[in-house]
Amino acid sequence: WNHPVVDLSQDQIQNYIQWIRELTGDQYRLPNSKEAMKWHNIAHSAASKQNTLNYSAGYSLTRDDAMLLKEKLAAEEVALIKEVGSFPPQKMGGHEIFDVSGNVAEYYLEGDDLKVYGYDAHSYADPFDPTFNESKMIGIRLVKEWRFYTN
Repeated sequence: WNHPVVDLSQDQIQNYIQWIRELTGDQYRLPNSKEAMKWHNIAHSAASKQNTLNYSAGYSLTRDDAMLLKEKLAAEEVALIKEVGSFPPQKMGGHEIFDVSGNVAEYYLEGDDLKVYGYDAHSYADPFDPTFNESKMIGIRLVKEWRFYTN
C-alpha cells in the first residue's frame, strides 16, 4: 500500500526516526515550527487543488457547507485519503514535494511537544483564514539534515 501512516504516538515517531537514521546513516527529524508554518501557508494556498474537503466538494465551499459535508461523510463513513502522490507536487525552494496540501495533516516539533500543521482529506481550508483547524488524520514528514564536508 502506498497510503500515509497516521495515528502514531510520539514514541513510535521517535523510534521510526531512529530506525531510518540507522538504516541510511543520515540524520532525519520532524520539521520545526518555522518550517511547519511555511509549509502550512503553502498548503493553505493550494488546498482547493489538493486532497482536502474543498477539493472533494468540487466547488468553493463556505464554512457552513463544509460542516454539512463533513456530517454527511461521517454518517456514510466515507474515507477520502488517496494514494500518496495522487495530486501534483507543490514547488518549494526548487524542490517538488507531494501531499503538502491535504491527504493527512502532519506533526512538527515545538520544543518537546508534537504540534500539527496542514490539512487532511476531511479538513476544510477556509480561503479567508489560514488558521489551522482540527485534523483527525495526522502523519509525519521528515526533514533530512544535509551535511557539508570541508577539507
